[in-house]
Amino acid sequence: MIIGSDPPRRRSARLQMRNDAKDVTNNNESTHNKRKRAVSPPLHIRQQRTTPQTNKKSKLHTATAAAASKKQTKDTAAATSLPRTKEKYLLSKKSSLKIIGVDEAGRGPLAGPVVAAAIHIPPTSPSIPGILDSKQVKEESREELYKQITTQKDIEWAVAVVDAPKIDEINILQATMLGMKMAVETLILRDVKWNVVNEASVKEKGSYV
Repeated sequence: MIIGSDPPRRRSARLQMRNDAKDVTNNNESTHNKRKRAVSPPLHIRQQRTTPQTNKKSKLHTATAAAASKKQTKDTAAATSLPRTKEKYLLSKKSSLKIIGVDEAGRGPLAGPVVAAAIHIPPTSPSIPGILDSKQVKEESREELYKQITTQKDIEWAVAVVDAPKIDEINILQATMLGMKMAVETLILRDVKWNVVNEASVKEKGSYV
């Protein structure tokens, strides 16, 4: 017997345990690598999988942008002038109707007059492009539209001004209604009781058309 050394049987048992531990470790590493390969495919396969998706997203974005641009172009073309759908419908029911459009300006300010305008554009009148909501029209375009509308012979229009003292007397709502009435009656009756002038001016006193 050699002192300080393990008996043969004990050494044999320890060696067997070490070998078993190495086998278990190797088996675990092998299983881990298999799982890793199963979860994460090779690089060329990952590229094949991701590239079509990227191209698909890019094509979808391009198609969406093109559709939006086409819609904007269509909307811009359609917005060259306000449609007269309601007028056409009413005239289809009774062709002898004289349809007059009315609007006002000046209800918001704390001082100054309120102004109302009335206009009759015959259905046979040449179309004037660019007639939209006044808030959507630039100032230089408004001036140009004003010239075209007021110089076209078959178009009838009138503008009524109700001054500040009258507004204080009857309130802004009633003054607005009065201005609209003055403008419309001027187009329909011709011979009206209102003060009629050729041109609006700040020097003009009282309410007038």
